Amino acid sequence: MLHSKSIFFVSIFLISLYLIISLFSCNKENPVVPIESCRDSARFNWTADTVWEIDITGDLWAPDTNNIFTIAQFDNFIIRRNNGTYSRIDFPDNEYLCKMVGDNINNGYLFGYISDGQYTKPAVWKWTGNGFANIPTNNVIKNVGIVAGLFVSPTEICAVCSMKPSLLFDGSNFTLYPLPDSILYQEIFFDAQHKLKILGVWVTSDIANYYILEFKNYQWEIIYKSPNTNLICRVFNDKVIGQGTDGIYLFDGQNFNRIIELCESFYVFYIAGTSFNDFMGALKPNNPICIFQHWNGIKWSTENLNAQGSEFGQLRMVNSNFFVSVQSYWGTYYSLFYIARRK
Repeated sequence: MLHSKSIFFVSIFLISLYLIISLFSCNKENPVVPIESCRDSARFNWTADTVWEIDITGDLWAPDTNNIFTIAQFDNFIIRRNNGTYSRIDFPDNEYLCKMVGDNINNGYLFGYISDGQYTKPAVWKWTGNGFANIPTNNVIKNVGIVAGLFVSPTEICAVCSMKPSLLFDGSNFTLYPLPDSILYQEIFFDAQHKLKILGVWVTSDIANYYILEFKNYQWEIIYKSPNTNLICRVFNDKVIGQGTDGIYLFDGQNFNRIIELCESFYVFYIAGTSFNDFMGALKPNNPICIFQHWNGIKWSTENLNAQGSEFGQLRMVNSNFFVSVQSYWGTYYSLFYIARRK
């Protein structure tokens, strides 16, 4: 039987797996013909920094190049990398860790939930410089797990839960804002017009329904809802994109239009960068190898890293460097961490 604290995140994990399998099955009949001239040589020097005894990595928070926090998603600890030195921060068994947000190392907040054996409630911890201090909050809702967050200021942090509600944290307490439909996996972000939005998905037996919601007049309104089994939808900075086996798609408010083509028919499972002219993509063929390529607005690069791992991991850009965590093969119970430094 699953431990109660893992139910929310096992669901998210299974949905991610479902979307990946669906993507491969929908595109395998029409692979893109390789374009040999679309790739440059490697633009980054890669370093395998360490190996962690973490089954599945959760969030990766990197406020600067000297402070990297990785959450052990199904465990109760965080690994912090500080100037090349690692430390492990453990939490009690009834505290579950989900998402870190903040604009710098002095404004780091960790979201999760606390279980009393019967119910769970959202929880928040503040990074103190050498540990995390729990901030007592009101018990605004029970039996939810926070899966996404957005830092605005220490007195305005947005969080969304694994099923319905969204929460606004004011530094002391939560205020609840219900969502108009059930959504399991969510990302919360400001778009280019600084409108607060949520990207979510609800998966039935044979279809993935994607939602975009906008926060208007202190309530959430669905502005887009459409089934889409050919793309995995994500948020890239302030835009909604679709990631497929043939390229990157940009959502224009009504449709997804391909703006960047891949050299091979690989699944793009996450990207990070400053713009569509400077980002790193983690690509995955149908085997346990992660292939990283950089896009500079003209060509992809062939990076010198083939990480033997699964598609579950995190990728962050800090200054001009990239930090990558990759879960290794199923059943090996360790994850890999890499640093890509621009040449």
